Amino acid sequence: MLTLLLTIASLSTAAPVTANAPAVGDGPEHVDVRVLSIAENRFKDLTPRSSDGSVVQVFSSWNQDRNTLTVALGLRGRPVTAATHYGRIALKGASFDGGAALTLNADFKVGFTDPRTEFVQIDRDSMYFGRPDASADQIIVELKFDLPPRKATRIEKLTGVIELRTGDTRELTIDGIASKPGAAIENSALRAAGVTLTVADPKSKQPGFFMSGAPGKSVTLKVSGNVDALLDAELIDADGEPLYASRMTSTGEGATVIVLEDDADLPPTTRLKLRVAVDQKTIPVPFDLKSIELP
Repeated sequence: MLTLLLTIASLSTAAPVTANAPAVGDGPEHVDVRVLSIAENRFKDLTPRSSDGSVVQVFSSWNQDRNTLTVALGLRGRPVTAATHYGRIALKGASFDGGAALTLNADFKVGFTDPRTEFVQIDRDSMYFGRPDASADQIIVELKFDLPPRKATRIEKLTGVIELRTGDTRELTIDGIASKPGAAIENSALRAAGVTLTVADPKSKQPGFFMSGAPGKSVTLKVSGNVDALLDAELIDADGEPLYASRMTSTGEGATVIVLEDDADLPPTTRLKLRVAVDQKTIPVPFDLKSIELP
């Protein structure tokens, strides 16, 4: 009998810290940046190998956070209350004691979004899940770095810029959405946000609709223009209660396609509820942190 053995050793430690960024003005647009916590995850695969070096076991363990140092930053201030996205994170100086460089992990992403070059939509419910310090004027931004040298005891300096995208959030509903195949949705809030929204016609092939849902049970939307300004889309019934429809989103060919699909046929009274951000602007948030103790 052949026994397959998989042994994995990993170490994950977290330490609360209180390093703060020096104030850069104390006006209404000031955003304070501080380190909330640091977690260090070290991973070593101890799987037995054959004499030729190949892996013996059938199963393997995968962890996207293996061998990373995660620094959670808290951004707090009045502009954060209206923030819908963060991103375009740029480091200007980062090092450990001893001089070793602190570098962002090559696989650093939030979902499928690279926050170094793109904007990440802020999901406050997920961000504060299980945390007692939820606050409308604070968000948490996690930075993932390569591991420090074992002899390092602190981050000597961490300076850079995080951009916030803010806007006035508005809700709107579109009646009879299931009976509008092929229609372009006209609305003043969509125009103000720079969003173009078109409903797919399941009976015809339309350019830009590279995926679609089941006819009669779904609504497929093509979003173009300022795509990031569309914050949410869901199907609701005549009483305003949400339909428990699945959601698929894909981006390509210069647009985003959203498929909202239910298990049953959609009633003619189905409505589309949207949240959009108008009057968007981008605010740079500099940070300059020093002497942050490692776990």
